Amino acid sequence: MLHLVEKSYKYLNSEKHSCKAKEVKTTLIKQLIEKGDFYHCYQPIYDLNNWKIIGYEALLRTNHDLETIEIFEQAEQIQLLNRLATSSFTRAAHTYSKSSNHEVYLFINIHPSTLTTKDFIEEITKLSTLSLKIVCEINETEQIENFSEFTNALDQLRRSGVLISLDNIGIGALDIKKLIECKAHFIKIDKFFLEGEHFDEKKYLFLNLLKHYCHIQGIKLIIEGISSPKRLALTKAWGIDYGQGYILGRPQHLNEPVRV
Repeated sequence: MLHLVEKSYKYLNSEKHSCKAKEVKTTLIKQLIEKGDFYHCYQPIYDLNNWKIIGYEALLRTNHDLETIEIFEQAEQIQLLNRLATSSFTRAAHTYSKSSNHEVYLFINIHPSTLTTKDFIEEITKLSTLSLKIVCEINETEQIENFSEFTNALDQLRRSGVLISLDNIGIGALDIKKLIECKAHFIKIDKFFLEGEHFDEKKYLFLNLLKHYCHIQGIKLIIEGISSPKRLALTKAWGIDYGQGYILGRPQHLNEPVRV
C-alpha cells in the first residue's frame, strides 16, 4: 500500500511540474508576442540550372529556447496567432527592405486563417511602398475553413502586387481541386519526396505529373529539404529547377554573406 501511495505522489508531483512548466512557457510566448521579441533569418532559394539565388524565405527566430512551430501553436491556443503572424510578416518585410536584395523574391509564411483577416490585408497593402517582390507563402498545415473567403483574400493580395506560394504540397491539407483554384505563382514540395535510401517510383511519378502541370501553367516548382549531396543530385535528376535546403544555404541574418 505504501508503495502505491509513493507512486501516486510521484505521478501527481510530476503532473504538477509539467503543468507549471507549460504555464511558464505560455506566459513567455505571450510576452514574446506582446513585446515583439523576435527577429528573422533568411534562407536562400536557388535556381539549380544556373546556381543563382531567386529569393529568400524569412524564418522567425527568438532568443529563447523555443521551436518556431511551438510558438505558433501556442499562440493559436491563447488566441494570439493572427497578431503574431501579421506582426511577423510585416517585420520580415521591413527588415528585408533595408538589404540590397530587392531584385529577388521574399517568401514569408502565413496561416490561411490569418490571411483572411481585415488587419492582415490592410497591413499587406501598406507594404507596397517598400517596392519588394513579396511572396505570400501559405502554410499548408492548417485546414482552410472557408475556401471562398480564402480565395477572395488571395485575389486582394494579387491586386496589391503580392505573389502566392503554396507550401508543404504533398503532406499538407490542400487537395488537388483547391491547389488548382489557388492560382499560385510558386509551389513548394515537401522534403518527404527526398527522404529514403532508394529510388521511389511512386514519388517520381507524382512529381513528374506536378512538374508537367507547373510547366504548362507557368508555376515555379521548388523542392525543400535539400540537405545533402545525395538529395541535391536526386533533385537535379528529377528535373526540378528550384531548390532550398541546408546544403545550398542555411538561414542567416541579412548582414551575413551567403555560404554555399
